[in-house]
Amino acid sequence: MLAGTRISWPGIGSSIRVSCRPAWFWRCWMSDVILTVNNRQYAGWTRVNITLGMEQLSGAFSVGYTEKWPEQTEPWPIQKGDAVSVAIDSHVLITGFVDDASVDFDATDHTLEITGRDAACDLVDCSVDSKPGHWENRTVTQIITDLCKSYGLSVTAKTSVAEPLKNFGVQEGEMVFDAIDRACRYRGILPMSNGLGGIWLVKPETVRVPVALEQGKNIKAGRFVDSMREQFSLYTVKGCDVGKDDSTPPQNCGPSATATDSTVKRYRPLVLIAENPCDTSELKKRAIWEAAVRRGRSNRIGITVQGWTYPGGIWRPNMLVPVKSSALKTDRDKLIVSVNFSRDERGTLTFLELCDPEGLTPIEIPEEAEDEGGWL
Repeated sequence: MLAGTRISWPGIGSSIRVSCRPAWFWRCWMSDVILTVNNRQYAGWTRVNITLGMEQLSGAFSVGYTEKWPEQTEPWPIQKGDAVSVAIDSHVLITGFVDDASVDFDATDHTLEITGRDAACDLVDCSVDSKPGHWENRTVTQIITDLCKSYGLSVTAKTSVAEPLKNFGVQEGEMVFDAIDRACRYRGILPMSNGLGGIWLVKPETVRVPVALEQGKNIKAGRFVDSMREQFSLYTVKGCDVGKDDSTPPQNCGPSATATDSTVKRYRPLVLIAENPCDTSELKKRAIWEAAVRRGRSNRIGITVQGWTYPGGIWRPNMLVPVKSSALKTDRDKLIVSVNFSRDERGTLTFLELCDPEGLTPIEIPEEAEDEGGWL
């Protein structure tokens, strides 16, 4: 809805109110979601759902509005494919495109709903068609920049990824995001949208939110999940090396590396096949990364808080927050993995998914390190 105005559609005798309150009302009394489409701002949405996360490349949003109005047949001015930015007050969270624009009506009510995603959505939906399709001795940043070039997305490394990958190639029909994700695994980093039409390559931050989440104070609801379904005691990553001048045939034909998870007490092995030619040190990093991420994902906390902001800022992924809750069995800093902003009949809420910081921080090893488990 256009901030505080009426929009008149051609051929319709009465104008249609598309904002139930002027913009100053929302800014004074509560945070509001503002969509900017075709240089016009729409605010006052009665249903809101926005999700941002470290483990999803593209943020997503859905907003809706229902009102009573006379019958009309003119199209809603927001259309599929429109460029859109989504902000909460002055905080831009998503810069991307409208996926769906729907209108539902009956005899008395008219419901509008807009859904969309960050510009990185094309990396998730589309297959790789860029050249080159194979890289040698290129950094992850350089590879991902090449993959994103056709989509006009900038790539910025927010952590050190200077060490090049010896070999990396895309697979026939592979989605762009899948190729990006594979490259990132070998360096223990995560690709995530910056909300402004670009990609950041990150590791878990050490910046703490200046407020603690405490049971009985600002935690509205909580949930603790501890699962072993995707956790294993032994991870073995196998690959085929491209070979070196001083390497032996057995090393070239069947390198492998292992990593263990000491929290899994019974024997649960998992064997993974590397998608690209790798030496032992790169396979070792991949194994450690797999063990760390799966362990981090096995133990998650969900916390619901009132509103969308904390004193001094807005909730975002990849920040540390102290959590004190006996019901959730924790009294320590947790990493915000994902954030969901919502507004509906339950009120204005934020749901935070949290994990232990080390769960997404695999250990780095030297390039020349050998797998202590030997060759399989």
